[in-house]
Amino acid sequence: MCKLSNDADKTVNELLNKSAKEILSDEGPLANIKGFVSREGQIYMAESVEKVFNNGQILVAEAGTGTGKTFAYLIPALLNGKTTVISTASKALQDQLIKKDLPVIFKLLKLKPQFMALKGINNYLCIAKFEQLLAEYNESHSLFNDDVKALASSSADILTPAIINQVKKIITDLKKNSSLPCGECEFGEINSLFSKDVVKALTNDNLQCSRHSCKYYESCCAFSARRKAISSAKVVVINHALFFSSLLVENNFEQGAPAILLPKYKQIIFDEAHELSAIGREHLSSHLGSFNIKILNQELGSYLKKDKLKIQEPFREAYKDVQESFADMLEYLKTIDDGSGNARNLLAYKYSDYAEPFNNEDPYYSKKNEKFLDLARSMYISLRNFKNYIKSIKEQDEEYLGKLYDYIDELASTLVSCMTIDDKSDTKPAVASLTVYKLGFEMRVTPLEVADIFGVYLKNCQNNDMGVVLTSATLSVDHNFIKLKTDLGIPKEDVDYIEVPAFFDYEHQAALYISDSFPEINLPNREKYLWAKVRDFVKHAPGGVFILTTSISALNRLAKVIREDKEQKRQVLCQYEHLSNTKMLNAFKEDGNAILIGSISFWAGVDVRGDALSLVIIDKLPFTSPQDPIFSARCRHFEHKSEGNKNRSFMDISIPEAVICLRQGVGRLIRHEKDSGAMVICDPRIKKRGYGNIFLNSLPPMKRMNTPQELLKFLHNLGESKHEPCCD
Repeated sequence: MCKLSNDADKTVNELLNKSAKEILSDEGPLANIKGFVSREGQIYMAESVEKVFNNGQILVAEAGTGTGKTFAYLIPALLNGKTTVISTASKALQDQLIKKDLPVIFKLLKLKPQFMALKGINNYLCIAKFEQLLAEYNESHSLFNDDVKALASSSADILTPAIINQVKKIITDLKKNSSLPCGECEFGEINSLFSKDVVKALTNDNLQCSRHSCKYYESCCAFSARRKAISSAKVVVINHALFFSSLLVENNFEQGAPAILLPKYKQIIFDEAHELSAIGREHLSSHLGSFNIKILNQELGSYLKKDKLKIQEPFREAYKDVQESFADMLEYLKTIDDGSGNARNLLAYKYSDYAEPFNNEDPYYSKKNEKFLDLARSMYISLRNFKNYIKSIKEQDEEYLGKLYDYIDELASTLVSCMTIDDKSDTKPAVASLTVYKLGFEMRVTPLEVADIFGVYLKNCQNNDMGVVLTSATLSVDHNFIKLKTDLGIPKEDVDYIEVPAFFDYEHQAALYISDSFPEINLPNREKYLWAKVRDFVKHAPGGVFILTTSISALNRLAKVIREDKEQKRQVLCQYEHLSNTKMLNAFKEDGNAILIGSISFWAGVDVRGDALSLVIIDKLPFTSPQDPIFSARCRHFEHKSEGNKNRSFMDISIPEAVICLRQGVGRLIRHEKDSGAMVICDPRIKKRGYGNIFLNSLPPMKRMNTPQELLKFLHNLGESKHEPCCD
């Protein structure tokens, strides 16, 4: 039985005194949910979660598709009455928990809806920014001459009467409904209402936000949400990015939680935990690039328009040097970016022993590095001079100019890090990399590991008797958790590991076809030969078809080949063309017989149930490109720790990460107990290479098809069972 907290609602004591197993049984309250079926695996996972929450331990739970892992961790979390944080991989999963899963459970358990989502402050409406933009809009953008307006780059240009009225309504509703239960309102999040440009202009940001000094602080959407979460929420849903922000903001693990961003909690659940390492590396990175200038243009322009400074011209001149140095760097990078990745790897080679090297025989090698270093020095000097100028006038507006000073200082420090990083002597190995975009560039210093900071966090959780659950459908590789343990620094002691089999009957619901006759991955015009091998499968599939590729270039080539096939009559939807991912997926579902070609972002988090999807084709095993400077650096770092054994990085990094990604892609096929379909993996390496068995052993137990004829017969029978004609 789960323990009750002292403040448990007396009216539901009888219900809450039940165990998770009783709640999830056929006779429990969840039986009132349409389609609910008591699942042995779900109960097993729930009992395991119950144990670690009651004892303050750590659980790693791989829960196969269809287990019902969300209810398996939510029920025990609610039964013991402790404040719980749930961290997800994406905002989409946050929304699912807040808008769907939690309201259902709280209602069935007859609990007051004490739950809410917390996101970064840039997800919330900033009333002060709106007020400022509205004033600029009403003055017809004519406060300054054209030269100053160019510097300002006012965001007020995005406002329209319709947008203004919508925002005013939001603010009015917020004032009226400030006492709404946490589960009914995310307190001002506006991402779903406006375009990206409008959202960016109207939402909060760290540079401009004056926090306690703002006249709207008490009613501020972002900070009101945090206060509400801390004071009244029993379940707070965040994302992994915000979790790592909490570690950065306050490295204080009192009761297991940084107190500033999150409430004090005694149990935490990391859903989609296989994403933690990658998101952690990304969020702990330092960034510097063209986007910083764009931010500064908007922020400084708006600030100057307030006319608080009486020294606008010197201010503009000091900042002009920063703008020009960044522009010079961009122009230079465009001249050396020939599409081969050289510009991308320039920093990575010069300043990290763990990155892919430049070709020393390149006749421009020395010139490129010399010129790049000169421009980088100019960038640093301009940032330093601007920082010193801000320091000299900071007393005029300590609140804003103090934050501006810190921001510029951070940019200068990041640039120095990019130029001087030394992985061999750094206790926290990192890699400097550079990416050149069409309209800009980005320098980045990325840590190669998060195991140090996350491992310390987990150890402190253990010391404070906190319950921790890490769960996902894909945590193991060939039924072991070594990769996860290494990536996250999971303690060696007092950790439970469980594998919960998928709820679905893969042997009868799904078929898998692989063959060593598929074209080799490096074959020129491979997509033409690949389509010739799979077109009959597509032709006879009694529903929609997913084709998942590992690169955008392969995606485009394959789409071209399929569309040129005059005998192919299905609608072809291709990622990155005209529709957003969401709209394209909706179009696919509505059609019911379309072909959707997607790249890596479609390998996970996409849920198509029923007859709309009957066949999934994967073009290649999803190995990360060795040309990626961050991945290359991680491999070299691992080899360095393994005394130069290059094979270890392939076996311990490349293969495990590809296996997890492949498992995610395969997981798109069967999403419900009534789903059925076929999976085709078109990479001959899975049959020809010794490591292929690692991939095969990690997949669900789908029925193996040994010949094309067997698969065609399966698809035919599938069509017959669905009473749908095949697409001839």
